[in-house]
Amino acid sequence: MNRAMTHQDTPADSPEQELLEGLARLERMQTEQREALAAGNLQGLVRWQEERAELFRRLMQGFDRLGTATVQPSALSRLSPIRERLGIVLSGEKLLAGVVEEQKEDLQQRLHAMRKGKKALHKYRMHQGMVSSPRYLQNKT
Repeated sequence: MNRAMTHQDTPADSPEQELLEGLARLERMQTEQREALAAGNLQGLVRWQEERAELFRRLMQGFDRLGTATVQPSALSRLSPIRERLGIVLSGEKLLAGVVEEQKEDLQQRLHAMRKGKKALHKYRMHQGMVSSPRYLQNKT
């Protein structure tokens, strides 16, 4: 049973509906970020952090509202979709963390290669004259 709770299942302002909507938004956000990271696009990183922080804040408020609401035994079945959706979101977070780790490793490798290149350039410079431009070999015959 992998369906979102509909408006007929819970009132629009209920903590359950609020959580389901927030978790669905987080799923969409995870997918967008995973695709962007896999493509090497890090331009939205700061915006993503801000959006995620705001969404997590709202989700925590929703969980707090849910925890303070009087839950009748008959209403416990309404929590099942939240638990299912939360499981999906946690799986998505694990996938996203894997993509982030891959990008981190790629960036570290590229940084290492750039450092090697920088060292190689320094070796071509003239040390006696402290010339900052590269020294080129010319074949004048």
